[in-house]
Amino acid sequence: MSKKIVALIPLRGGSKSIPHKNIKPIAGKPLCYWVCRAAAHAKTIDEVYVSTEDEKIKRTVLSFGLNVKVIDRPKRLATDTASTEAVMLHFMNSVAFDILVTIQATSPLTQGRDLDNALKLFNATRLDSLVTGVGTKRFYWSLNGRPLNYDFKKRPRRQEFAGSIMENGAFYITKKKILKKFKNRLGDKIGVYQMTSAHAREIDETEDFAFIEKILKMREVKTKNNLKKIKIIFTDFDGVWTDNTVSTDARGNETVRCSKEDSLGLAIFRRTTRIPVIVISKERNPIVEKRCQKLNLPLVLAADDKVSAVSAILKKRGMHWNNAGYVGNDVNDLPPIKKSGVSAAPADAVTAVKERVDYILSRNGGNGAMREFFNLFI
Repeated sequence: MSKKIVALIPLRGGSKSIPHKNIKPIAGKPLCYWVCRAAAHAKTIDEVYVSTEDEKIKRTVLSFGLNVKVIDRPKRLATDTASTEAVMLHFMNSVAFDILVTIQATSPLTQGRDLDNALKLFNATRLDSLVTGVGTKRFYWSLNGRPLNYDFKKRPRRQEFAGSIMENGAFYITKKKILKKFKNRLGDKIGVYQMTSAHAREIDETEDFAFIEKILKMREVKTKNNLKKIKIIFTDFDGVWTDNTVSTDARGNETVRCSKEDSLGLAIFRRTTRIPVIVISKERNPIVEKRCQKLNLPLVLAADDKVSAVSAILKKRGMHWNNAGYVGNDVNDLPPIKKSGVSAAPADAVTAVKERVDYILSRNGGNGAMREFFNLFI
């Protein structure tokens, strides 16, 4: 049986150094948005929660549309003296999980792949808890003049010095039994997930915002540049435009469930871009045809070989695979996903697909997933 992995993002409203720091804008988004998005896009995290006592923060988080849930935190756990462990213990008594990933909003450079890679390390090495950090080859001293990580009488050369890991507080991974036993985020077999030097800085003071904002903006520009290469979008139908269920009445008539949110997203997308959208469906089904006709979506039916179907369209239009975006949800979508310039999957896609795509959307198929994908281009 697979273990349930849940993310917890503690967000309190009170901050003496920077009022309402957790929702202060940075790179065009509230500070907490960046870790909420990272957790929502992580392939190995089952559910994401924010713990807060602040109504303004609650409304802000829910406005992201990332399927992040909010748990109300008691006021007594939102004071300057309340520990993160106290918040984790309160959460443990409210939400079921096997492994808890506690993420700090003050480390907005954390990405979904960091969480996935750390969890991979956590499971592969059978850890009980994990701390993140950044490698450093600095020599450290205590305030009373004692060396902490080297012998000054035998000063090592830099290339011979292994260095140390500086805890950066980006996130922690804790088994429930460890939290319950030690009432601490760390215990028993502890591992370290090493992050790049850019992750050494947390947002504690106003000057930290400017430094980290530059990195965030550069990263977002790179993402946008990848999207700029996309000149055409292909999608599956079942499980992408629908919730992947079929209802049948007594006469054998089938119906599927689609979202008006996706059709509105398509309309907005068409008003702002000239990128064509084409549905590639393996099954010949009149329901698919009627829905695509209503949305004015070109449809390629009975495409047993989706790669060949997409390749033919790309060749006819003078395009290449790196110009193609693809959204799919099941294993028959893997071949075109692997070749596409940008790929995405709804939140409820099969694991094999989510492990290969560039974007895991926070919304399910037939419930706003396509609108979320279109929004990447707007």
